Amino acid sequence: MNTIEFNRKYTKLPTGIKTAVLVACEGVRLQDLTLAFILYDTEYRDGDMIAYNELRDAYLRGEDGNYLCLILKSDTGAIFTTLRKDNEENREKYMNVPTGWRVKHRQQFNIIIKED
Repeated sequence: MNTIEFNRKYTKLPTGIKTAVLVACEGVRLQDLTLAFILYDTEYRDGDMIAYNELRDAYLRGEDGNYLCLILKSDTGAIFTTLRKDNEENREKYMNVPTGWRVKHRQQFNIIIKED
């Protein structure tokens, strides 16, 4: 089974998540997203503090880039999203290349959370 790795325990991730099913995958430009979405997507806990990953900082600096927005349903039933760079490797992982870049709908992924 394929995996999706997170380098932190983001607050968007459901407690106890082990697997998730890919519901949809959409190409997005970073600067087309709202600040509220960026904050949701990048927030994690650092002890008692709320922190954000480097993607939030890039957004606030006005940097742009193409991403894949994955919409997933966890084994706990919760829906969450994650942004991944839009590149050949991620397109092959999350989309059916031979069928015109359509999403690998309903594909299941193991969720790995690598905590510091």
